[in-house]
Amino acid sequence: MRSRLRLLLSCLVLMLCGTRVSMARASEPHFAELTTLASGLRVALRAERGSGAVTVCSSFPAGLTRDGGHRGRLSRVVAETVREGGRRSQDAEYTRLLESRGARSHLFLGPDRAEFCTEVPSHELPLALWLEVGRAEPYAFTEQNFAERQRELSLGTAEDTFAWVARTTRELAFPLLSPGSARVSLEAARRFHAQAYRLDRAVLSLAGDFEPEAVVTQIEAAFGAVPAREPAAEVAAEAPPRQTSPRYLSFEDPTLLLPIHERAWVVPRAGVAERAALAIVGELLAGNSDSVLEEALIAPGLARSVVTRIEPRGSDLLFSIVVEVAAARHETDLVTLLDQAVHGLRSGAIQTSQLERARKRLSLRRAFQLQSGLGQARWLAARASSGFSVEPAEMVEAEARVGAAEVRRVIDQYLLETRRVVVELLPREAREPFRAAQPRFHVVAEGEALLRIARSEGVSLEELLRLNDLDKKKKLQPGQKLRLPPAKPKKIHHVKKGDTLIGIAKRYGVSVDAIRRNNGLKKNSMIRAGTELTIPRSSNAK
Repeated sequence: MRSRLRLLLSCLVLMLCGTRVSMARASEPHFAELTTLASGLRVALRAERGSGAVTVCSSFPAGLTRDGGHRGRLSRVVAETVREGGRRSQDAEYTRLLESRGARSHLFLGPDRAEFCTEVPSHELPLALWLEVGRAEPYAFTEQNFAERQRELSLGTAEDTFAWVARTTRELAFPLLSPGSARVSLEAARRFHAQAYRLDRAVLSLAGDFEPEAVVTQIEAAFGAVPAREPAAEVAAEAPPRQTSPRYLSFEDPTLLLPIHERAWVVPRAGVAERAALAIVGELLAGNSDSVLEEALIAPGLARSVVTRIEPRGSDLLFSIVVEVAAARHETDLVTLLDQAVHGLRSGAIQTSQLERARKRLSLRRAFQLQSGLGQARWLAARASSGFSVEPAEMVEAEARVGAAEVRRVIDQYLLETRRVVVELLPREAREPFRAAQPRFHVVAEGEALLRIARSEGVSLEELLRLNDLDKKKKLQPGQKLRLPPAKPKKIHHVKKGDTLIGIAKRYGVSVDAIRRNNGLKKNSMIRAGTELTIPRSSNAK
């Protein structure tokens, strides 16, 4: 939440101070040029004279979810090995080389792609190209280089809690991508590099101060020297099975102070229209102080932050909602509130002004990204790698076409309960309201009627009909499986001085005997201040 506010404030300051935030770029006839070389390497060029600097990025399909049973370890060790183009053996030497020539390098390792970027003064463009060429060359993988990277990664740094939850969500959403934990060997690294770091699968993007005609000649000369090699045979990736029920994992972390709840949906084969519509949905749900989830969760103090995230993997997307809960214990059913918010957006009135504000926030964020050469080069790499136009105007136009009907269609089509993935990280002894509600079912017995089932399960007839799309006049069949609403969370009462069982029972509308049964108390048992009592649902308190 705080980072989003900082982002918006930074953009507003830049606009107020007269800095050119080039949203006009979106309407320019050619934001960038895209070409394909004889080697199959796709090249995207965004030339803008006067900055005196240039950023070069190379992007390969070598992300964390691409290495099968190694659970991201193979992707990481290969990316770190070629981070310096495979041209050095000591960190200090490489760092001194870059610093002495005004260069900075970056590695962005996402779920789908590994992206390397080098920022240099314009006259040092040959240095940046030299480094990018080295990433596709096989000789980076010596015993010494590989052993160094293994050792560095084994020391590692502690994974951010939110990053850990996001990784777990990805593994749950794409279950066959990380089924095992095979050993990361030099042979496996070489094979993975040969498969993923091929020029015909890569994108090279340049943004900054350069002459396009001259730089194309330099690129052809530099990458034409990459030795030809036969690509390793790829093992056909098995597609994840079609998800037909919610997937859910819950973990307890004794060091965690506040719960983190993430839910996600896989959106298959998402094109430009779907991506634009989901971006608008994300803004409507958690884009600003007037968005649905911020009003439902942050305003009443139930959550500290709510964000939505759209993460590509090939032609698929993972659309996520991440909630940092405001208290370790709370009687509010957070799961139900989240479901109500998503369904409420689908069924409620969506004003034209809401859609316009969502579009403006997306445009402002995009303008902020495209201010720097690094941001431009990364934009070009991401778009070209996905097979989409590199023009920002394409996204602007697609977002402009998203109306209330399109928002409802996307929610109906993709944000289904059966496709939902939920991961929760909870403090020790966190209470039920933070756990994702699990589906319940009733199997119809011979002679059972809808009204009898509804009464026995403590639900209304109307709710039972709605959940199962039933006609109350139609006869049920023995063995038929009826969906029931999730069980309501337990209520916890913390006994205070002066509390009595009779007073507690009246407060919650249940019987004294029901409280005794639920907590294993005998008739003559005394309750002490500080004791926790589980309060049963009133429908079961008889």
